Amino acid sequence: MFKLLPTLKALAAVTLVAGACAAPAPTSQAPLPPGILFRADYSREAYPALGFGGAETEHEGTRFTRTYLPTGGPQGQPAVRLAAKPCPGCSSSGGQYNWGNRGNIVPTDARDGESRFYRWRARFDGNHHGLGWEDGASGGMQNKFLIVGQGCGRDCRVILSYQTGDRGIRNFRLQKDGGDDHVDTDSYPNGKWLDIQIEIAPAPGNDGAFRLWIDDGRQDKPTGEQKKIPLHGTNARYVWLGAFMNDGLAADGSHSVDLTDFEIGAAFDPAWDRP
Repeated sequence: MFKLLPTLKALAAVTLVAGACAAPAPTSQAPLPPGILFRADYSREAYPALGFGGAETEHEGTRFTRTYLPTGGPQGQPAVRLAAKPCPGCSSSGGQYNWGNRGNIVPTDARDGESRFYRWRARFDGNHHGLGWEDGASGGMQNKFLIVGQGCGRDCRVILSYQTGDRGIRNFRLQKDGGDDHVDTDSYPNGKWLDIQIEIAPAPGNDGAFRLWIDDGRQDKPTGEQKKIPLHGTNARYVWLGAFMNDGLAADGSHSVDLTDFEIGAAFDPAWDRP
């Protein structure tokens, strides 16, 4: 059911550029409940770092904007909007930039046999008219949305990417670095809050796995999965949400994503999928 998209495979091979990060702001966030390894802080005081190591700022204002939405979430909770901007005359047709948040946000890497569940809510909007970063050709937009294990190699760096169509997300792709062991989803429309949950399960030998649930609270029925693959938890403490936009935005284009409720848990949450 999953279609190989060469453009996303090419995306997986792109080397991320270094970017400036805003320093984290001090917060008074409450202690984490049992089973939660990290929970982003969407309070006004924690913005824009949100409890990560920092917020990407190098291309903010030129290639993208960031907006705090005090009641922008699906249940009136705070959210953050990342919106691409056209950048005429910029390198790579205005693409190839970091946005979002990243850092070593969990104290330890993942051990073999230790699953971690990354979950958040996202809503997309725009016509998604993009410019290919290599040749400026018109098309959709591609983004590395979540990266776990940056800089650790092909069998430990896990990426959730997306590719847009005219009316929303053409597909998500969960993969290892380089596009290995990928799994693709179906499409999702603009304007709908998506409840996303990912399991990354490192293991010895070829017994690793990763799974993806979108608007699905049934642990035994993932939206997509890959099992029996080499997968290690090296540098899993490093997490990047946003994260690296591959393509530029066309002059008549618009592309934004609203984000809220990001957390990392030690177990699957069947209630993450809202009614």
